[in-house]
Amino acid sequence: MVINTIIIEDEAVYAEYLKSLLLQWAEEKIELNISTYSNGSDFLRETSKNTLLQIDIIFIDIILDKADGIAVAKKLRALGFQNTIVFTTNLENRAIDGYTVNAYRYYLKPLYPRDIKECMGYVLEKNKKDYFQYTYHGITERIPFDDILSFESMQHYIDFFTMDRQIRIKDSLKRIQELCPSYFIRCHRSYIINSHHIKSRQGNKLILKDGREIGISSKYSKAVAKIMAQRKGG
Repeated sequence: MVINTIIIEDEAVYAEYLKSLLLQWAEEKIELNISTYSNGSDFLRETSKNTLLQIDIIFIDIILDKADGIAVAKKLRALGFQNTIVFTTNLENRAIDGYTVNAYRYYLKPLYPRDIKECMGYVLEKNKKDYFQYTYHGITERIPFDDILSFESMQHYIDFFTMDRQIRIKDSLKRIQELCPSYFIRCHRSYIINSHHIKSRQGNKLILKDGREIGISSKYSKAVAKIMAQRKGG
């Protein structure tokens, strides 16, 4: 799993210190992409909205040369950034400001390995729950589980579908089922579907919101019926 990390810190020495703590935490278990910026203005100017949505965690110093860190965080939230923000500072009296942007933590400098373990562990678990990460033509990407309609097994490959994309990867349906949230259900030996994207059931078929028809095998019919009953009751 790759965790995309941003450090916004105007003290170069401290930025390197924080980066070293992150790499120490990751070691060889997790791949980190770390970028550092000395101010929020450069980061906002150089980062597209699509790139912003791929970032997992941003460490922001509250006191920056060109802008207040809280103000930078507010701009990030206004642009749609919903992932983790962590503030670092020498000031004890600004902690309450972090609540205005739903910051995960507010750490007084210097951070310690236990602090990194806490916030990066949170990000790691959040990513496992919220995103499906895959490698496609040598490029690692991720997509929210909520956007995925279904997974389909094709021999040694998996096709998965969103409303506007079909992507083929080399994987197993068994492994993917272990990764999926509970609202994904197996309806056939070759299919896992997102129950949130079921439009209707017609006999032994499920109609998805993109119009595709997915067969229901007898082995999984009870599980499908249970999900459909829950949807009707909800």
